[in-house]
Amino acid sequence: MQVKCTERYGDFRYQVKNGGNRDVPYTSSEIDFIAAHVVPLDLWYIVPIEAVGSRKGLRFYPNGSGKGLLEKYREAWCLLDCPRRVRGRNDVPILCRSREMIARCALCPLRK
Repeated sequence: MQVKCTERYGDFRYQVKNGGNRDVPYTSSEIDFIAAHVVPLDLWYIVPIEAVGSRKGLRFYPNGSGKGLLEKYREAWCLLDCPRRVRGRNDVPILCRSREMIARCALCPLRK
């Protein structure tokens, strides 16, 4: 897992870089997830690397501007319980994989 954070807000979004010091995106052979923390809102996004593809940056629209392709990964901690071999590119569980978790992802069927 790679942990990133952002405080910079512009163009109705927060953005984090998908990569290290080199200007090359992470791959699934290097990491499983990018955990992105939007510091001013204290929001976390748990994004499977398969969902990122070759993008060099990840954009988050937590204020609902309609462009939020990654919003389904907001607080998606339950994805950490899912083995890589059963995850897909745009994997969002139909059934929660972690019933013990207090925080639920945006689309979790157990979210109250």
